[in-house]
Amino acid sequence: RARGVRSTLRLAVLGGLLALVAAGAAVAALRGDASTQASDTLVIGNAVKIDTLDPANNSVNESIWLTQNIYNRLVQPNKTGTALQPDLATSWDISKNGLVYTFHLRKASFSDGSPITAEDVRFSIDRSMKYKGGWGFLLESVKSLKAPNAQTLVVTLKRPHAPLLADLAMYAYAIVPKKLVQAQGAKFFNKPVSGGPFMVTSLNKDTELDLAVNPHWYGPKPKIKNVKVMIVPNDNSRVLLLQNKQADVIENPPGNLIDQLNKNPDLQADLFPSTRVDFIQLDHHYPPFKDKNVRLALNYGIDREAIVKLAYSGHATVGSSFMPYKMQYWNSSLKPYPYNLAKAKAYLKKSKYPNGFKTFLIEVTNDVAGNATAVVIKSNLAKCRIKPDIHTYELLTAYAKEDSGKSQM
Repeated sequence: RARGVRSTLRLAVLGGLLALVAAGAAVAALRGDASTQASDTLVIGNAVKIDTLDPANNSVNESIWLTQNIYNRLVQPNKTGTALQPDLATSWDISKNGLVYTFHLRKASFSDGSPITAEDVRFSIDRSMKYKGGWGFLLESVKSLKAPNAQTLVVTLKRPHAPLLADLAMYAYAIVPKKLVQAQGAKFFNKPVSGGPFMVTSLNKDTELDLAVNPHWYGPKPKIKNVKVMIVPNDNSRVLLLQNKQADVIENPPGNLIDQLNKNPDLQADLFPSTRVDFIQLDHHYPPFKDKNVRLALNYGIDREAIVKLAYSGHATVGSSFMPYKMQYWNSSLKPYPYNLAKAKAYLKKSKYPNGFKTFLIEVTNDVAGNATAVVIKSNLAKCRIKPDIHTYELLTAYAKEDSGKSQM
Protein backbone atom coordinates (compact mmCIF):
# COMPACT_ATOMS: atom_id res chain seq x y z
CA ARG A 1 0.00 0.00 0.00
CA ALA A 2 1.29 3.44 -0.84
CA ARG A 3 0.94 5.71 2.16
CA GLY A 4 1.02 9.48 1.81
CA VAL A 5 4.13 11.17 3.08
CA ARG A 6 4.01 14.19 5.32
CA SER A 7 6.98 15.94 3.84
CA THR A 8 10.01 13.77 3.43
CA LEU A 9 10.34 10.65 1.34
CA ARG A 10 12.40 7.48 1.27
CA LEU A 11 11.95 4.50 -0.99
CA ALA A 12 13.57 1.04 -0.86
CA VAL A 13 12.55 -2.61 -0.96
CA LEU A 14 13.97 -4.78 1.80
CA GLY A 15 12.71 -8.32 2.17
CA GLY A 16 8.96 -7.87 2.30
CA LEU A 17 9.08 -4.09 2.62
CA LEU A 18 9.47 -1.63 -0.20
CA ALA A 19 10.41 1.43 1.80
CA LEU A 20 9.31 4.48 -0.10
CA VAL A 21 10.07 7.51 1.93
CA ALA A 22 11.20 8.88 5.21
CA ALA A 23 8.80 11.61 5.96
CA GLY A 24 9.09 14.76 7.89
CA ALA A 25 5.79 16.15 9.07
CA ALA A 26 3.76 19.11 7.92
CA VAL A 27 0.96 21.11 9.44
CA ALA A 28 -0.76 24.21 8.11
CA ALA A 29 -2.41 26.89 10.22
CA LEU A 30 -3.74 30.42 10.31
CA ARG A 31 -0.96 32.88 11.07
CA GLY A 32 -0.83 34.58 14.44
CA ASP A 33 -3.27 34.12 17.28
CA ALA A 34 -6.31 35.90 15.85
CA SER A 35 -8.46 32.80 15.73
CA THR A 36 -7.72 31.54 19.23
CA GLN A 37 -8.10 35.07 20.67
CA ALA A 38 -11.59 35.30 19.20
CA SER A 39 -12.64 31.87 20.46
CA ASP A 40 -11.74 29.47 23.23
CA THR A 41 -12.09 26.55 20.80
CA LEU A 42 -9.30 25.29 18.56
CA VAL A 43 -10.63 23.75 15.33
CA ILE A 44 -8.44 21.09 13.71
CA GLY A 45 -8.98 19.42 10.35
CA ASN A 46 -7.83 15.80 10.45
CA ALA A 47 -7.54 13.55 7.42
CA VAL A 48 -8.60 10.19 8.80
CA LYS A 49 -11.66 8.77 10.51
CA ILE A 50 -11.23 7.70 14.11
CA ASP A 51 -10.98 3.93 14.30
CA THR A 52 -11.29 3.75 18.09
CA LEU A 53 -10.34 5.65 21.24
CA ASP A 54 -9.32 2.38 22.89
CA PRO A 55 -5.54 2.79 23.39
CA ALA A 56 -5.05 -0.98 23.39
CA ASN A 57 -6.65 -1.31 19.98
CA ASN A 58 -6.17 1.81 17.85
CA SER A 59 -3.83 1.53 14.88
CA VAL A 60 -4.42 4.78 12.98
CA ASN A 61 -1.90 7.53 13.73
CA GLU A 62 -4.53 10.25 13.97
CA SER A 63 -6.45 8.25 16.59
CA ILE A 64 -3.24 7.52 18.49
CA TRP A 65 -2.33 11.21 18.64
CA LEU A 66 -5.78 11.96 20.05
CA THR A 67 -5.59 9.27 22.74
CA GLN A 68 -2.20 10.62 23.82
CA ASN A 69 -3.98 13.85 24.75
CA ILE A 70 -6.93 12.09 26.40
CA TYR A 71 -5.24 9.49 28.61
CA ASN A 72 -2.25 9.53 30.93
CA ARG A 73 0.44 6.90 31.39
CA LEU A 74 2.99 5.97 34.03
CA VAL A 75 5.73 7.81 32.18
CA GLN A 76 5.91 9.75 28.95
CA PRO A 77 8.54 11.00 26.48
CA ASN A 78 9.85 14.52 26.82
CA LYS A 79 9.07 17.14 24.16
CA THR A 80 11.97 16.09 21.94
CA GLY A 81 11.40 12.35 22.34
CA THR A 82 14.97 11.90 23.60
CA ALA A 83 14.23 10.96 27.22
CA LEU A 84 11.46 9.83 29.56
CA GLN A 85 9.81 11.89 32.26
CA PRO A 86 7.24 11.28 35.00
CA ASP A 87 3.54 11.23 34.25
CA LEU A 88 1.28 9.48 36.76
CA ALA A 89 4.39 7.94 38.33
CA THR A 90 6.42 10.64 40.03
CA SER A 91 9.35 8.30 40.65
CA TRP A 92 10.39 4.66 40.44
CA ASP A 93 12.95 2.33 41.97
CA ILE A 94 14.74 -0.48 40.15
CA SER A 95 16.16 -3.45 42.04
CA LYS A 96 19.88 -4.19 41.72
CA ASN A 97 19.22 -7.26 39.57
CA GLY A 98 16.98 -5.23 37.25
CA LEU A 99 13.98 -7.52 37.79
CA VAL A 100 11.71 -5.41 40.00
CA TYR A 101 10.42 -1.92 39.16
CA THR A 102 8.47 -0.12 41.89
CA PHE A 103 6.47 2.89 40.68
CA HIS A 104 5.29 5.57 43.10
CA LEU A 105 2.12 7.24 41.87
CA ARG A 106 0.88 10.76 42.49
CA LYS A 107 -2.63 11.27 43.87
CA ALA A 108 -4.73 12.04 40.82
CA SER A 109 -8.26 11.79 39.48
CA PHE A 110 -9.98 10.76 36.28
CA SER A 111 -12.08 13.32 34.42
CA ASP A 112 -15.21 12.29 36.39
CA GLY A 113 -13.44 13.05 39.69
CA SER A 114 -12.90 9.44 40.75
CA PRO A 115 -9.39 8.58 42.02
CA ILE A 116 -6.81 6.95 39.77
CA THR A 117 -5.41 4.01 41.69
CA ALA A 118 -2.56 1.58 41.21
CA GLU A 119 -5.19 -1.10 40.57
CA ASP A 120 -6.44 0.93 37.57
CA VAL A 121 -2.86 1.04 36.30
CA ARG A 122 -2.33 -2.67 36.86
CA PHE A 123 -5.60 -3.50 35.10
CA SER A 124 -4.82 -1.21 32.14
CA ILE A 125 -1.34 -2.60 31.51
CA ASP A 126 -2.53 -6.18 31.93
CA ARG A 127 -5.45 -5.56 29.57
CA SER A 128 -3.19 -4.14 26.85
CA MET A 129 -0.67 -6.95 27.29
CA LYS A 130 -3.42 -9.53 26.70
CA TYR A 131 -5.22 -7.69 23.90
CA LYS A 132 -5.30 -9.91 20.80
CA GLY A 133 -3.33 -8.35 17.95
CA GLY A 134 -2.05 -5.61 20.26
CA TRP A 135 1.30 -4.61 21.69
CA GLY A 136 1.60 -7.24 24.39
CA PHE A 137 4.73 -8.68 22.80
CA LEU A 138 6.63 -5.61 24.00
CA LEU A 139 6.09 -6.68 27.62
CA GLU A 140 6.59 -10.40 27.14
CA SER A 141 9.30 -10.23 29.80
CA VAL A 142 6.80 -9.14 32.47
CA LYS A 143 6.21 -11.88 35.06
CA SER A 144 3.70 -10.11 37.29
CA LEU A 145 1.94 -6.79 37.98
CA LYS A 146 0.89 -6.03 41.55
CA ALA A 147 -0.75 -3.05 43.28
CA PRO A 148 0.09 -3.44 47.00
CA ASN A 149 -1.61 -0.12 47.77
CA ALA A 150 -3.40 2.70 45.96
CA GLN A 151 -0.22 4.62 45.13
CA THR A 152 2.25 1.82 44.35
CA LEU A 153 2.66 -0.48 41.34
CA VAL A 154 5.23 -3.27 41.33
CA VAL A 155 6.35 -4.79 38.01
CA THR A 156 8.38 -7.99 38.26
CA LEU A 157 10.24 -9.29 35.21
CA LYS A 158 11.28 -12.77 34.11
CA ARG A 159 14.58 -11.33 32.96
CA PRO A 160 16.10 -7.84 32.72
CA HIS A 161 14.39 -5.77 30.04
CA ALA A 162 16.17 -2.48 29.36
CA PRO A 163 13.38 -0.76 27.37
CA LEU A 164 10.63 -1.38 29.97
CA LEU A 165 10.15 2.31 30.81
CA ALA A 166 10.06 3.27 27.13
CA ASP A 167 7.53 0.49 26.46
CA LEU A 168 5.29 1.73 29.28
CA ALA A 169 5.39 5.22 27.78
CA MET A 170 3.72 3.89 24.65
CA TYR A 171 0.15 4.96 23.89
CA ALA A 172 -1.11 1.37 24.17
CA TYR A 173 -0.32 1.38 27.89
CA ALA A 174 -2.51 4.36 28.72
CA ILE A 175 -4.50 4.19 31.96
CA VAL A 176 -8.25 3.57 31.97
CA PRO A 177 -10.67 3.18 34.93
CA LYS A 178 -11.00 -0.51 35.70
CA LYS A 179 -14.58 -0.52 37.04
CA LEU A 180 -16.04 1.47 34.13
CA VAL A 181 -14.27 -0.52 31.43
CA GLN A 182 -15.35 -3.79 33.00
CA ALA A 183 -18.94 -2.56 33.37
CA GLN A 184 -19.34 -0.95 29.94
CA GLY A 185 -16.99 -2.93 27.70
CA ALA A 186 -16.40 -1.48 24.22
CA LYS A 187 -19.12 1.18 24.75
CA PHE A 188 -16.86 2.87 27.29
CA PHE A 189 -14.61 4.14 24.50
CA ASN A 190 -17.40 6.06 22.78
CA LYS A 191 -17.14 8.64 25.57
CA PRO A 192 -14.27 7.56 27.80
CA VAL A 193 -13.47 8.82 31.26
CA SER A 194 -9.76 9.61 31.24
CA GLY A 195 -6.84 11.08 33.15
CA GLY A 196 -5.05 13.16 30.52
CA PRO A 197 -5.18 16.91 29.83
CA PHE A 198 -8.36 16.67 27.71
CA MET A 199 -11.59 14.71 28.04
CA VAL A 200 -14.10 13.63 25.40
CA THR A 201 -17.42 15.50 25.34
CA SER A 202 -18.80 13.97 22.12
CA LEU A 203 -17.68 11.59 19.38
CA ASN A 204 -18.82 10.70 15.89
CA LYS A 205 -16.01 8.58 14.47
CA ASP A 206 -16.78 9.55 10.88
CA THR A 207 -17.19 13.30 11.30
CA GLU A 208 -16.13 14.94 14.56
CA LEU A 209 -14.57 14.62 17.99
CA ASP A 210 -15.07 17.29 20.66
CA LEU A 211 -12.73 17.69 23.61
CA ALA A 212 -12.67 19.91 26.69
CA VAL A 213 -9.96 20.54 29.26
CA ASN A 214 -10.00 17.91 32.00
CA PRO A 215 -10.65 19.90 35.22
CA HIS A 216 -8.87 17.23 37.25
CA TRP A 217 -5.67 17.16 35.13
CA TYR A 218 -2.61 17.45 37.37
CA GLY A 219 -0.22 18.82 34.75
CA PRO A 220 0.10 22.30 33.20
CA LYS A 221 -3.34 23.51 32.15
CA PRO A 222 -3.83 23.76 28.38
CA LYS A 223 -4.21 27.32 27.11
CA ILE A 224 -7.25 26.31 25.03
CA LYS A 225 -10.50 25.29 26.71
CA ASN A 226 -11.99 23.22 23.90
CA VAL A 227 -10.82 21.37 20.80
CA LYS A 228 -13.00 20.43 17.85
CA VAL A 229 -11.48 17.81 15.55
CA MET A 230 -13.25 17.69 12.19
CA ILE A 231 -12.74 14.61 10.02
CA VAL A 232 -12.10 15.78 6.45
CA PRO A 233 -10.47 13.02 4.35
CA ASN A 234 -10.09 15.07 1.16
CA ASP A 235 -6.77 16.94 1.15
CA ASN A 236 -8.04 19.84 -0.93
CA SER A 237 -11.18 20.20 1.22
CA ARG A 238 -9.01 20.58 4.34
CA VAL A 239 -7.02 23.32 2.61
CA LEU A 240 -10.25 25.12 1.71
CA LEU A 241 -11.39 24.94 5.35
CA LEU A 242 -8.18 26.66 6.36
CA GLN A 243 -8.37 29.28 3.62
CA ASN A 244 -11.98 30.06 4.55
CA LYS A 245 -11.03 30.31 8.25
CA GLN A 246 -13.32 27.45 9.19
CA ALA A 247 -10.36 25.63 10.73
CA ASP A 248 -7.37 26.92 12.67
CA VAL A 249 -5.06 24.02 11.85
CA ILE A 250 -5.05 21.16 9.35
CA GLU A 251 -2.85 18.09 9.45
CA ASN A 252 -1.00 16.64 6.51
CA PRO A 253 -1.46 19.44 3.96
CA PRO A 254 -0.65 18.15 0.45
CA GLY A 255 3.09 18.38 -0.16
CA ASN A 256 2.49 19.91 -3.57
CA LEU A 257 0.57 22.80 -1.97
CA ILE A 258 3.07 23.74 0.77
CA ASP A 259 4.65 26.55 -1.22
CA GLN A 260 1.26 27.83 -2.35
CA LEU A 261 -0.03 27.93 1.23
CA ASN A 262 2.95 29.95 2.40
CA LYS A 263 2.28 32.57 -0.27
CA ASN A 264 -0.99 33.40 1.49
CA PRO A 265 -0.22 36.07 4.13
CA ASP A 266 -2.92 34.64 6.42
CA LEU A 267 -1.61 31.07 6.34
CA GLN A 268 1.51 29.29 7.50
CA ALA A 269 2.65 25.80 6.57
CA ASP A 270 5.32 24.39 8.86
CA LEU A 271 7.60 21.47 8.04
CA PHE A 272 9.35 19.73 10.89
CA PRO A 273 11.39 16.54 11.34
CA SER A 274 9.45 13.34 11.85
CA THR A 275 10.14 9.66 12.35
CA ARG A 276 7.63 8.83 9.61
CA VAL A 277 8.77 6.53 6.81
CA ASP A 278 6.57 5.63 3.86
CA PHE A 279 7.01 2.26 2.23
CA ILE A 280 5.31 -0.34 0.09
CA GLN A 281 4.48 -3.52 1.95
CA LEU A 282 4.85 -6.63 -0.20
CA ASP A 283 2.63 -9.58 0.67
CA HIS A 284 4.71 -12.74 0.35
CA HIS A 285 1.57 -14.82 -0.07
CA TYR A 286 1.67 -13.53 -3.64
CA PRO A 287 4.32 -15.77 -5.28
CA PRO A 288 6.25 -13.16 -7.33
CA PHE A 289 7.17 -11.23 -4.19
CA LYS A 290 8.87 -14.27 -2.68
CA ASP A 291 11.49 -13.95 -5.41
CA LYS A 292 14.45 -11.81 -4.35
CA ASN A 293 15.21 -10.87 -7.95
CA VAL A 294 11.69 -9.49 -8.33
CA ARG A 295 12.15 -7.37 -5.22
CA LEU A 296 15.46 -6.06 -6.58
CA ALA A 297 13.73 -5.26 -9.86
CA LEU A 298 11.15 -3.25 -7.94
CA ASN A 299 13.85 -1.38 -6.05
CA TYR A 300 15.73 -0.37 -9.18
CA GLY A 301 12.56 0.14 -11.20
CA ILE A 302 10.98 2.93 -9.12
CA ASP A 303 12.11 6.52 -9.59
CA ARG A 304 12.09 7.92 -6.06
CA GLU A 305 13.31 11.33 -7.17
CA ALA A 306 10.28 11.59 -9.45
CA ILE A 307 8.03 10.85 -6.47
CA VAL A 308 9.74 13.56 -4.40
CA LYS A 309 9.27 16.06 -7.23
CA LEU A 310 5.76 15.15 -8.39
CA ALA A 311 4.05 14.14 -5.15
CA TYR A 312 5.85 16.42 -2.69
CA SER A 313 7.18 19.36 -4.72
CA GLY A 314 10.64 18.66 -3.33
CA HIS A 315 9.53 18.57 0.32
CA ALA A 316 10.82 15.05 0.84
CA THR A 317 14.05 13.07 1.12
CA VAL A 318 14.74 9.87 -0.77
CA GLY A 319 15.55 7.21 1.78
CA SER A 320 17.72 4.15 2.04
CA SER A 321 15.87 2.27 4.75
CA PHE A 322 12.55 1.98 6.49
CA MET A 323 14.26 3.00 9.73
CA PRO A 324 13.35 6.60 10.65
CA TYR A 325 15.62 9.15 9.03
CA LYS A 326 18.59 10.20 11.18
CA MET A 327 17.18 8.69 14.35
CA GLN A 328 19.60 7.29 16.92
CA TYR A 329 21.59 4.39 15.39
CA TRP A 330 20.31 5.20 11.89
CA ASN A 331 22.89 3.89 9.42
CA SER A 332 24.06 6.85 7.35
CA SER A 333 26.31 4.61 5.23
CA LEU A 334 23.31 3.01 3.53
CA LYS A 335 22.62 4.53 0.12
CA PRO A 336 19.23 4.65 -1.62
CA TYR A 337 18.62 2.42 -4.62
CA PRO A 338 19.18 4.57 -7.72
CA TYR A 339 16.62 4.50 -10.49
CA ASN A 340 18.15 2.15 -13.05
CA LEU A 341 15.73 0.70 -15.59
CA ALA A 342 18.37 -1.51 -17.19
CA LYS A 343 19.20 -3.16 -13.85
CA ALA A 344 15.51 -3.55 -13.06
CA LYS A 345 14.93 -5.39 -16.34
CA ALA A 346 18.02 -7.53 -15.80
CA TYR A 347 16.92 -8.65 -12.33
CA LEU A 348 13.43 -9.43 -13.58
CA LYS A 349 14.93 -11.51 -16.40
CA LYS A 350 16.89 -13.51 -13.77
CA SER A 351 13.72 -14.13 -11.77
CA LYS A 352 11.02 -16.77 -12.19
CA TYR A 353 8.92 -14.09 -13.92
CA PRO A 354 11.06 -12.87 -16.84
CA ASN A 355 7.98 -11.84 -18.82
CA GLY A 356 6.57 -9.77 -15.99
CA PHE A 357 3.34 -10.21 -14.06
CA LYS A 358 0.21 -8.43 -12.92
CA THR A 359 -0.39 -7.22 -9.37
CA PHE A 360 -2.25 -4.47 -7.56
CA LEU A 361 -1.28 -1.53 -5.36
CA ILE A 362 -3.60 -0.31 -2.60
CA GLU A 363 -3.79 3.44 -2.13
CA VAL A 364 -5.95 5.67 0.06
CA THR A 365 -8.82 7.79 -1.21
CA ASN A 366 -8.30 11.58 -1.28
CA ASP A 367 -4.61 11.34 -0.42
CA VAL A 368 -3.17 13.71 -3.03
CA ALA A 369 0.47 12.81 -2.45
CA GLY A 370 -0.25 9.10 -2.09
CA ASN A 371 -2.31 9.11 -5.28
CA ALA A 372 0.52 10.82 -7.17
CA THR A 373 3.02 8.33 -5.73
CA ALA A 374 0.89 5.41 -6.95
CA VAL A 375 0.73 6.90 -10.45
CA VAL A 376 4.53 7.22 -10.60
CA ILE A 377 5.00 3.64 -9.40
CA LYS A 378 2.52 2.26 -11.91
CA SER A 379 4.16 4.16 -14.77
CA ASN A 380 7.69 3.14 -13.73
CA LEU A 381 6.96 -0.55 -13.28
CA ALA A 382 5.08 -0.81 -16.56
CA LYS A 383 8.45 -0.19 -18.27
CA CYS A 384 9.68 -3.37 -16.55
CA ARG A 385 6.61 -5.36 -17.66
CA ILE A 386 5.26 -5.36 -14.12
CA LYS A 387 1.67 -4.17 -14.29
CA PRO A 388 0.15 -2.96 -11.01
CA ASP A 389 -3.49 -1.92 -11.02
CA ILE A 390 -4.29 0.83 -8.54
CA HIS A 391 -7.02 -0.09 -6.02
CA THR A 392 -8.30 2.89 -4.05
CA TYR A 393 -10.00 2.56 -0.65
CA GLU A 394 -10.85 4.65 2.39
CA LEU A 395 -8.03 4.32 4.93
CA LEU A 396 -9.68 2.00 7.43
CA THR A 397 -10.85 -0.26 4.59
CA ALA A 398 -7.29 -0.35 3.26
CA TYR A 399 -6.04 -1.37 6.72
CA ALA A 400 -8.67 -4.09 6.93
CA LYS A 401 -7.64 -5.55 3.57
CA GLU A 402 -4.01 -5.66 4.68
CA ASP A 403 -4.85 -7.22 8.03
CA SER A 404 -6.99 -9.90 6.40
CA GLY A 405 -4.29 -10.83 3.85
CA LYS A 406 -6.18 -9.35 0.91
CA SER A 407 -3.37 -7.18 -0.39
CA GLN A 408 -0.34 -7.55 -2.67
CA MET A 409 1.35 -4.13 -2.60
